[in-house]
Amino acid sequence: MLNESFDIKTSWYYNIITGEHLPAVRLSGCFLFIGRICMFNFVWPIALVIFANVIYNITTKSTPADANAFLSLVVTYCVAAICAFLMYIVQGNHQKLSIEFSRLNWTAVILGVCIVALEFGYIYVYRAGWKINTASLTANISLACILVVVGLLFYHEGITLRQIIGIGACAAGLLLIGK
Repeated sequence: MLNESFDIKTSWYYNIITGEHLPAVRLSGCFLFIGRICMFNFVWPIALVIFANVIYNITTKSTPADANAFLSLVVTYCVAAICAFLMYIVQGNHQKLSIEFSRLNWTAVILGVCIVALEFGYIYVYRAGWKINTASLTANISLACILVVVGLLFYHEGITLRQIIGIGACAAGLLLIGK
């Protein structure tokens, strides 16, 4: 899998998420964990989510107050549909479109409804006067706390004392933000 042109150095890396010392292979400046998650593959998706959310919130707050929110969303989703379809094509390695569609289930439809509710909600959050520095923070802290409980109840994910303390800290943060 690796060719000899890579600069390979073995080292130990302290994983700040798990608190473990992990053996790592360094490939030209990027850590790749042995028997663990590739750090780049772990970090880039969350970095993209954070970047996109920053642009998303700035853009949503900048939506003109006299613009029809639903027409704005129609334009938004037309652009999103074109981008997603182009990414699907560029991704390659797919079968006929009819086969790809047959692999979809109810989640694609419900996700579409949820996205419209999310976008519409954010437009009206900002129109109601929420500040950009508290609206997303309040929504995301609340969401994170709720998802810990959802993970516990519906996906049988464990909950640690650290997570319980984190939920308490989040609740305290929401109280401080609200004052």
